[in-house]
Amino acid sequence: MAENEKVEQNTQPASSKADKAKKDKKSEKKPGVFARIGRWFHELKVELKKVVWPTRKQTLNNTLIVIACVVFVGIFIWLFDAVANALIQALFHLFSYSQVSGMADNLNWYVVHTYSGYENTVKATIEKYVENRHLQDVIHEISIPMETVTEITDNGPKEVERKVFPGYVLVKMVMNDETWHVIRNIRGVTGFLGEGNNAIPLSEEDVAALGVEKREIVVGYQAGDSVKITDGALESFLGTVEEVDLDRGKVRVVVSMFGRETPVELELDQVEPIGG
Repeated sequence: MAENEKVEQNTQPASSKADKAKKDKKSEKKPGVFARIGRWFHELKVELKKVVWPTRKQTLNNTLIVIACVVFVGIFIWLFDAVANALIQALFHLFSYSQVSGMADNLNWYVVHTYSGYENTVKATIEKYVENRHLQDVIHEISIPMETVTEITDNGPKEVERKVFPGYVLVKMVMNDETWHVIRNIRGVTGFLGEGNNAIPLSEEDVAALGVEKREIVVGYQAGDSVKITDGALESFLGTVEEVDLDRGKVRVVVSMFGRETPVELELDQVEPIGG
């Protein structure tokens, strides 16, 4: 009994101490926001004092090293970009030249049939489509052969232009599946001249006869020069050039026939200049 009382007496002070400690802890006030901020700045100041800062000379040296590295890297990137760009451009031009050269060999004139009265509309539509799709390498030129004729009206003769082949448009192009479908699907087009879906290109003789390609012609004579006729019914006749018409490929020569000066029209290659 006495021992139990003694144990109780010993335990009571310990529990009371614990309770007191808890009460003291609860009674302690948590620091406010501003106090915590102030403490943080204080700790920051202490830590900054521990940092060893570089001297002014060290900072300047480090800055110069960084600038030199940046300049070196910039020059290296610029040189690399210039060399790479030049190489790519050279390869591109080489490829383009070989491709265009190959395409030029396959360029031909084709006859496209259209609805009557749609020739100009078809020509304009093809040109716009080629421009928008950048197909100039495969579709080069669109032409409608025209001729100038003289019509007799109530007000007298009048020169007018009319289509040589109504309902047809000529296209200079590289024929493949893509270009065939491009032209064939233009509104107003009914097809190509040929057998079925096989378009037949015009021969060089046909192209020259139609006059769709303007070729530079150089002759060795001009108006007023003395020439000799080298071909035709008047071969070996001498005459004087009266007019040279390069657009039509004709030359008018005045020759002496039966004692009279007579103008005759010849092809450009039917005469040649004589010394003078």
